[in-house]
Amino acid sequence: MHNVHITFLGPKGTYSHLASHKYANNYFNTFIESTCCKFYLILKKVESGQADYAIVPIENSSSGSIKEIYELLARTELYIIGEIILPIEHCMLVSPNTHLHQIETIYSHAQPFQQCSLFMKNFSTCQLKYTLSTAAAMTQVASLQSSKVAAIGSEEGGKYYNLQVIARNISNKNPNTTRFIILSKEAQEVDSETPAKTTLLLSQKKKSRCLIDPLLILRRQNIITHLRSRYANKQLWEDFFYLDLKNHLTTSAMQHYLIKIKDFSRSMRILGCYPRDKQDELPDQLPIKKTIQ
Repeated sequence: MHNVHITFLGPKGTYSHLASHKYANNYFNTFIESTCCKFYLILKKVESGQADYAIVPIENSSSGSIKEIYELLARTELYIIGEIILPIEHCMLVSPNTHLHQIETIYSHAQPFQQCSLFMKNFSTCQLKYTLSTAAAMTQVASLQSSKVAAIGSEEGGKYYNLQVIARNISNKNPNTTRFIILSKEAQEVDSETPAKTTLLLSQKKKSRCLIDPLLILRRQNIITHLRSRYANKQLWEDFFYLDLKNHLTTSAMQHYLIKIKDFSRSMRILGCYPRDKQDELPDQLPIKKTIQ
């Protein structure tokens, strides 16, 4: 059996890296990890067979959906085979012997800056520099060895770069969590006794109301956990919907719902049926979140 190859947004020390370790340690004895600097390159590695699994963040409890991932899911043939809900504990990280009042420049990815915007008001005079990942920010701070710079990232990630925590729990909301999905070329069979989610990609003509009735049926059955909408291509005059259902694909009830949805949709693709993360404590009654781009 070949070594399992997992790819994620890198370099090492990112939250994606921590999520990949959590997933791999749960399922594999040994694994190979590789980093990418762009989300589309992560998916491309799996599509081309260079990697077995891709792990990407799809939404954060504070800053919401990651739009680029939803756009990529509409263009890939990969399947969702799992999810990980990872606590995001943002810290301000610095080189040794640095004090808060010395900091003039702060490095991080756009998401942490957004998720820590209230804390960042304390540093309104500092220059913010955006990086491709939190690990890239930590790498930059570590290389500069200056008391005037800091990075926002995880305490565990900072250990890779010999950085110290100067401020903890700086997110706007606590707990702050990110949901990651695991993608593979092959769909996964999930035991019928395993708590599962099913994710669908639907399309309909713009301004059409044909999907409202089946979605209301699902809502009344209390199995919708998330609903997202995207304009995939304005010239096609078509709406795309991503629907997470708190149910197993093989149940008779789900098959009944799928027939109803398919009858009212222009197209429907099952992106995956996969085990729910054990830390998924979403309430039974979730408001439907509709995001239009």
